[in-house]
Amino acid sequence: AVSIEQMRGIWAKVNDGMVSKLFAVANAQAAGVLSRGTLMSLPSDIKSTIVSHMDAYGLAYCACTCKELHSMCSRDEFWEPLLRRDFGVERPELGGRPLRSAYNRLAIERSIHREAQLRAESYHPMPGRLPRHGEYIDP
Repeated sequence: AVSIEQMRGIWAKVNDGMVSKLFAVANAQAAGVLSRGTLMSLPSDIKSTIVSHMDAYGLAYCACTCKELHSMCSRDEFWEPLLRRDFGVERPELGGRPLRSAYNRLAIERSIHREAQLRAESYHPMPGRLPRHGEYIDP
């Protein structure tokens, strides 16, 4: 059996280690104050600097985390250098659509082209029939 003093000790550890911290975070969020040490607690210019060093996958994943980062990671200023670096495109005509859409379209086109190229390179004269070990099939 557990004594009352042991229960109080356990509760003190739980309270000090977890419950009080959760209440502090909840109170801070209710007051509109973000916890120290989080990305969202940083100033906007620091977040912009961090985002500017991300690749396309990092921007896309970061945009999925919250509304603020979605709007930040969707800005053309971050996608334009990626378009230039990955595709050699300066500024495509998009008719008002964001540059991330152009990057996505170009990445899909490149992927389709690479798949077609791989299919052409891996042509087998008898599809569905792979040679057995040691057997050579003359194309």
